[in-house]
Amino acid sequence: RFEQNHSSSAMADTKEEATSDQAEKDAKREKHRKRMNKILYKAWNLPDSTPFQEAANPSDDEPRDLTVLGQNLDKGVYAHGKSGWEVFADDMGKVYNWHIISKSKHASTAKNHIEKVVGFFSKIDPVLGKKAANAKPSENASNSAPKKNASGGKKRKNDG
Repeated sequence: RFEQNHSSSAMADTKEEATSDQAEKDAKREKHRKRMNKILYKAWNLPDSTPFQEAANPSDDEPRDLTVLGQNLDKGVYAHGKSGWEVFADDMGKVYNWHIISKSKHASTAKNHIEKVVGFFSKIDPVLGKKAANAKPSENASNSAPKKNASGGKKRKNDG
């Protein structure tokens, strides 16, 4: 009888611990989600942020605007601790870097905004700031004409 009672008591403790651990994880995820929302809110409210709120040329491959980031946040796409933060920083960086790389008419504003966004992420972790700054949209997501590398070739010929 003692062994039966003891084992059922141990099982109850394990269930309580598991419930407690899950509650802690959920609370942490909610805290992270709120912090991500704050960063998104700050980016959304930067001066002249309209071109980054809804993309004129969206991509199915990756987020191209802050609205999609908000939708992903609501879906729980960024809910997994450090890796979630890294994906969030990367996605946010892609929103701005797409404009810079594709030399859109909003490229100069994007450069100003990416500096601020990198600052937001760097306050949390410098690695996240670097992740946002270095985020590169995929080539097939650029929707722009392929860039010619003629000048790169000429420079090499002049160097030799």
